[in-house]
Amino acid sequence: MGMVTAFIGASAVSACGWFATYEVRPSEPVPPPPAPSTVTETVPQPPAAGPVAPGTTPAGPSGCFAGYLTEKSSVQLCAESGQVYYYGSSQAGTIVLPAYQVGAGTYQTESNDGYVYTISPEQLVITRDGAVVAEQPVLSAGY
Repeated sequence: MGMVTAFIGASAVSACGWFATYEVRPSEPVPPPPAPSTVTETVPQPPAAGPVAPGTTPAGPSGCFAGYLTEKSSVQLCAESGQVYYYGSSQAGTIVLPAYQVGAGTYQTESNDGYVYTISPEQLVITRDGAVVAEQPVLSAGY
């Protein structure tokens, strides 16, 4: 039993490596360990800003006619001076892009660095250069 314990202890020290190099410095706080991630898949994060020049999009959502909530995103479709805008937000940031109706209740944004957002009452689909990078079912829709 003592041999097994010694083997496991030596293995843990050599595998982790930090036991040999860790120094206690009372004057510096030790950072907390990173929080466990709940993300189950790695999805590239789309850019957080649209290509539209500042001042050409509304400062904030007004004239909104549809709102959608997914597990990871919130989307509003709003009309301003005859143009529909897609207001999207998630943990990655916010984005405002011109959008166009492409089907009954379905809107698609202009390309933003290859990313296109398509929202319908059923789901949000994010593509990059035509390949799907994320699909998020709509949990609730309103307005």
